Amino acid sequence: MKRIMFLALASCLMMACNRGNSGPNAFDVEEIIVEDSVHFPAEAMEEWMYDDMASYLAVVDVPVTKNEDLRDNIIGWIASLLSPNYSGDSQDVRAMVEFDKDEFLGPTTGSPQSRQECFITMEDNTERYVTYTCDLYVYMGGAHGSTEKLGGTFLKADGTQFGFDMFKDPEALTPLIKQGLEEQYFEELLEEGELSFEEVIMEEARDSFPLPATEPWIQNDSVFFIYLAYEIAPYALGLPQCGFSYQELKDYLTEEAMPFFETKNK
Repeated sequence: MKRIMFLALASCLMMACNRGNSGPNAFDVEEIIVEDSVHFPAEAMEEWMYDDMASYLAVVDVPVTKNEDLRDNIIGWIASLLSPNYSGDSQDVRAMVEFDKDEFLGPTTGSPQSRQECFITMEDNTERYVTYTCDLYVYMGGAHGSTEKLGGTFLKADGTQFGFDMFKDPEALTPLIKQGLEEQYFEELLEEGELSFEEVIMEEARDSFPLPATEPWIQNDSVFFIYLAYEIAPYALGLPQCGFSYQELKDYLTEEAMPFFETKNK
């Protein structure tokens, strides 16, 4: 099926790549895993509940590099994905995650059936940049949980995170992104012929199609865009996403961003 084929291709492109592990740009990761759960007494259970346990899992690739700016900015990005109440050592990622776990499973927030799973992964590592992604799932009750995917690309030269600021005019990308979503993510659904693209997306996105709320990221020298649930489509349609090569985007890039692609594409 074509949508499955696209997602499989995207998954392949998003595999960890270790081309930048030598010289001054040497970069590696240390994986930490924090997992815990709590059980609740019978009196805490409601009739509709089927599980008396709340669970937490986080798997995080901690940056290991002598490039302090790069390390600090990646750790800062990781911290932004965890509990905002953490006030401990800003370099201790394990302590951040442990605090996030205790917040989630604590007596004022935890409840039967609640679950959080967070995977923060180094996806691409070149001589020019490092890219991380975060896959997050949170369930706190109700019909379904909340699923998110975020990405961040960091330049090795100075640790700066690149996102929409890599483009001269981000708003000019919206026609290209719409086309990419039609051809890559929604193609199978649209090919059935029962719905048009305008009917697939939510009404508020038809009048003024938005850029994603989250920053794009660079991977395998392509740029990926993703929309979270309810941004442009119902929850049932997942996280609409598409990716474009340097050749497709080169006319949109700023002068500052272009060299990070051109060194690969000359």
